[in-house]
Amino acid sequence: MAENAYYTRTAAGWVKYMSAHFPCVLLTGARQVGKSTLLEEVLPAGMNYVTLDDYTLAAEARRDPIGFLREHEAPLLIDEVQYAPELFRAIKMRVDAAKRNGMYWMTGSQHFQLMEGVSESLAGRVGIIDLYSMSQRECQGQGETAPLFSPDTLAEYAAGATACDIRELYRRIWRGGYPVLSKDAGLEPRVLFESYVRTYLERDVNAELQDQMRQ
Repeated sequence: MAENAYYTRTAAGWVKYMSAHFPCVLLTGARQVGKSTLLEEVLPAGMNYVTLDDYTLAAEARRDPIGFLREHEAPLLIDEVQYAPELFRAIKMRVDAAKRNGMYWMTGSQHFQLMEGVSESLAGRVGIIDLYSMSQRECQGQGETAPLFSPDTLAEYAAGATACDIRELYRRIWRGGYPVLSKDAGLEPRVLFESYVRTYLERDVNAELQDQMRQ
């Protein structure tokens, strides 16, 4: 499959379901599992988008969260929302006033810090979805066929699974389900994960330590 191809994720159905029943949807998970890509693929027409990976936007959101939400009107997708936890209380005020579902979609990677802010401000107002690396169904381009809710469909789902021999099974286990490994067959998992640890985990650990020192 081409490198820019999109693999349908089973969680896309959950996003739409949560958005229909909650004012906010939060998609969490490790970095590079495809959170932003998933939400961008199912983004409703007319929904705005901001990413707080942009240092300027993140600083604006922390400094004046109410003004930030006034400037970036709902419905709004906020990518990497953990960089401005000050937004959560402002979002609470907005959704309580508007009383509409599907107002804010959010992604976040630093799970513990993120969930602390969510539990304090958005309890009962947010549908939370944990996104993991791709399942074998998703890697085979069959993510949309996976059952979302009913255990009664599991037998039928399992019966339609793609069979493979033991060599192929171990190859799939070795490569795992990170989207970049499915899109780039020449990329060695060891190379990816060594870089992953250095560029993401160490950065997040340092950021968490700095936050603790400031408190």
